[in-house]
Amino acid sequence: MNFIKKEGIAKALKEFHLRKDYPSRQTIVIRQISAGETIKFVGLVDDGENINDNPNWFKTEEGNYFWSGNVEMISDQPLTIENYQPITIAQLCTIILCAPVKVIELINHLNQSMIEFSIITPLQQAAFIAQTAHESIGYTTFHENLNYSAGALVRTWPKRFASETAILYARQPEKIANCVYANRIGNGNETSGDGWRYCGRGIIQITGKDNYKTCGIGLGLDLISSPELLEQPANAFRSGAWFWKSHNLNSLADKGDFLGITRIINGGTIGQEDRERYYIHAKIALGIS
Repeated sequence: MNFIKKEGIAKALKEFHLRKDYPSRQTIVIRQISAGETIKFVGLVDDGENINDNPNWFKTEEGNYFWSGNVEMISDQPLTIENYQPITIAQLCTIILCAPVKVIELINHLNQSMIEFSIITPLQQAAFIAQTAHESIGYTTFHENLNYSAGALVRTWPKRFASETAILYARQPEKIANCVYANRIGNGNETSGDGWRYCGRGIIQITGKDNYKTCGIGLGLDLISSPELLEQPANAFRSGAWFWKSHNLNSLADKGDFLGITRIINGGTIGQEDRERYYIHAKIALGIS
């Protein structure tokens, strides 16, 4: 068996199974690949013995395998800035409906983060931009807005706030964060201040001490000591792209499962109408029919 190092992207021609080990009768199936789904590969395995009458197998960056006969090659070049098709200022303005001056400083962060975390097909890019634009209000803020009225607190967190208690927290973002995020996602109790310290930041709203720690490891940043680093544009975009890749959202984007992506990001479907609006604009801007 010969392994040839070669990066690229393949598109599934039909449904098939991604395999854990080099193919054999005892191989372990990882998951089913859907027709039309794109897969990044990092190498080509030439069995040299025509095992199971199959020619060559591709190896993914996770170390799994798929047969070349099930896919067509989209790109056999490494994913670098030289062959990545960048989002333009005009396209981004069309998607988030703003003037060019508003996105000039952000466009490079958007493109670099998508390159770094392999968000490269038009469907992947459209879904990523739509979801993160909603989460960041059109890339205008990288810090969670917790300035809730008493009524909004009751509607958003009915199990935590009654009308009487909501009045005590209304329009106090820090106090609200410390309450609603207490004793969960790695945070301490309400008096610890962790809820506010690790409230939502970045273009996809990384929230909670545990998630800050994991994200920090992924980005090479100390987000436990300096959570505010996610408010810097470069880190805000990188954190969103890191979350996207770590939750395998490209696979849902390639299937067109936009609602499924929302459920993973939001935990529900809050803001779906606005997300869909961005998605429609993104697909038009990127030429997706």
